[in-house]
Amino acid sequence: MFARHALRRSGLGLLEARVAGAYAASSSSARPTDETMAQIRRLAEMKKEGILTYAEFEAQKQRLLS
Repeated sequence: MFARHALRRSGLGLLEARVAGAYAASSSSARPTDETMAQIRRLAEMKKEGILTYAEFEAQKQRLLS
């Protein structure tokens, strides 16, 4: 229960899992790099702070993963 609460609180663990799953579904041979995941985490923080909208976040995330 603690781990689930920690993930929910930060929101980043669940985001990483969703991003990795979506990326794996679209490309089985390539994987996001640590740098790409760090950039996505920064984008998620910006979305959380209200700097980016959900649509802007999704667009940038797709740009990084393609």
